[in-house]
Amino acid sequence: MTSKMDSKDGINIAIIPQFYAGREVFITGATGFVGKVLVERLLSTCPDICRLHLLITVKRGESPEARLDKLKKSPIYDVLHKNKPDQLKKLSLVHGDFNEVDLGITDKAIDALRDVSIVFHLAASVNMEENLLTAVKVNTIATMALLDICHRLPKIAAFIHVSTGYSNAERTLIEETVYPLPRPLDTMIEESLKGGQMTLDEIKR
Repeated sequence: MTSKMDSKDGINIAIIPQFYAGREVFITGATGFVGKVLVERLLSTCPDICRLHLLITVKRGESPEARLDKLKKSPIYDVLHKNKPDQLKKLSLVHGDFNEVDLGITDKAIDALRDVSIVFHLAASVNMEENLLTAVKVNTIATMALLDICHRLPKIAAFIHVSTGYSNAERTLIEETVYPLPRPLDTMIEESLKGGQMTLDEIKR
């Protein structure tokens, strides 16, 4: 995350730190494997990044505050604690619940995100045997809800959605393209919310 290019004057410019300088970033899934690395890289290599807003939910009875505290104590941040401890002060907690309207984010909290220009959506259920209803709510409907929230952010410039490598697993060759769904998305979501047997049968084939 320290890509460089030569300027007209032959001076090396760190593109990514320059891009993120002064920006506020909103991240879901920050406590996950990829999320921890993303947060560490942004804080370590982008010294002038303004703030990282982390959407954290209650999980297995553990509060968002406790999960954020545990995140900060993760070994991946040891170098930051030693060399740039003030960077960790840029982490801001956003309470959420993927089963609630607007992902459980209050209007006041959404207003506090008004300066966010970059959104990373990493949160998802990666359980390959997840209940279909839960998977659709967490992986599909929640993503749509987050996009709706982004439309309310006046400075939004980019929405980065990180998906699983197991998408389109029935294909022998997966290319960088958007494949057509077997039926309209709204129809498939409705079927899933009502039990999803047709969709589940398709997945099994």
